[in-house]
Amino acid sequence: MGERIFGTDGIRGQFGGKYVCEDFFRKIGEAIGALAASRHWRRILVGDDGRRSAGILRAALLSGLPDDLEVLSVGTLSTPAIAFSAKKFSADVALALTASHNCAADNGVKFFSGQGWKWTRGDEVALECAIGERLSPSGGRRSAVADISAEAVAAYGDHFLSLLPSNALAGKLMVLDGANGAAAWLAQKLYVALGATVEQLGNDPNGLNINENCGSEHPELLCERVKNCGAHWGVAVDGDGDRAVICDSSGAVVPGELIMAPIAVHLGADTLVTTVLSNGALEAHLEKFSIAVRRTDVGDRNVAEDMKRCGSAFGGEPSGHFIWMAAGPVADGLLAAALFFAATADGCRWRFPLNGSAAGSVAVRRPIPLGDATHLSAALARARAALGGSGRAIVRYSGTESKLRLSVEAKTSQDAEMWLNELCSAFGADVAANGQ
Repeated sequence: MGERIFGTDGIRGQFGGKYVCEDFFRKIGEAIGALAASRHWRRILVGDDGRRSAGILRAALLSGLPDDLEVLSVGTLSTPAIAFSAKKFSADVALALTASHNCAADNGVKFFSGQGWKWTRGDEVALECAIGERLSPSGGRRSAVADISAEAVAAYGDHFLSLLPSNALAGKLMVLDGANGAAAWLAQKLYVALGATVEQLGNDPNGLNINENCGSEHPELLCERVKNCGAHWGVAVDGDGDRAVICDSSGAVVPGELIMAPIAVHLGADTLVTTVLSNGALEAHLEKFSIAVRRTDVGDRNVAEDMKRCGSAFGGEPSGHFIWMAAGPVADGLLAAALFFAATADGCRWRFPLNGSAAGSVAVRRPIPLGDATHLSAALARARAALGGSGRAIVRYSGTESKLRLSVEAKTSQDAEMWLNELCSAFGADVAANGQ
């Protein structure tokens, strides 16, 4: 069995590090070539989110591929558009070179099947095993590349607009923050085509400013601009365009649960699939509409796979990944936001009160097994006993960053903040005790 190199969502890290460098991406190309031979793949599709390091990593990866594997390039394109293109252009596998919401110094790769689904853990293990084998070096061969970027943009745009009424955003003033990433230049075109008047932020990508004080990780400027210019809504996506944060006309960020619920009602869904991190008030609200709620582990791949199992039309994570299965099995920030605006266009009462909650994280140089984090374990026991059935406390390591993430739900925000602080302090003591 090969070394585990995948995180929650693909391979990701600092450019020049152990897994995100020329040598390792060449190995990835060689491993894909080995899988291609055994799985009879003939065509691979590659795109990126516009980071300066993308060209270096792409060249390294392609140099590891066998000459008989056809390569299609879609250039800089959002991750959901790359996943859509895999199926549209009959690829056997698609790769998105991206570090999602991470800073420009990072990069990575996400993997998709020919049907546009994120790779399963089984697919990841197969690649890890292939990388762990002593493969014959490629000798620097470079596969020929067909540039289909223009065709891919046109096809995705047509697909996007076909899913919504042509006047879905008519009369709306919108502020769009493209995070200086893959969706920055296409966002305005699509929203204007739906009838909106658009002001833009984060639409000057240079390869080094992706997610820099903008986008879904930093919606402060968006909220301020929406409030000051009198816009109806604001949308911020992340660097690769699969996540969306929405703010209302007052400049307040709309919680993800308040985005998912009206969409589920609008679509007439029987079941909404979400994660363990969604606020407990979501179930109570959707019960009024006879919509069941199913919860999965964190990760939009887990959400999509459970949606497939139960036949759900819509699902997502409160952090901003929303999946509309009619559009495809990958989260699409711009599309989900437009769907939310269509769902609330009739003035329906879509807001509902959430339980108190708080979330935070603690950075670590190396993970401490949670079973060995004695201070945290004791604090968790106290928190869960005090919260009882009225709340929850969840801790987990991030799959994309060196952090422990903590979430608390309680009757009041004050209680949630109090327990979050106690849990963070307790884990801090564990970190110190382990010499970090």
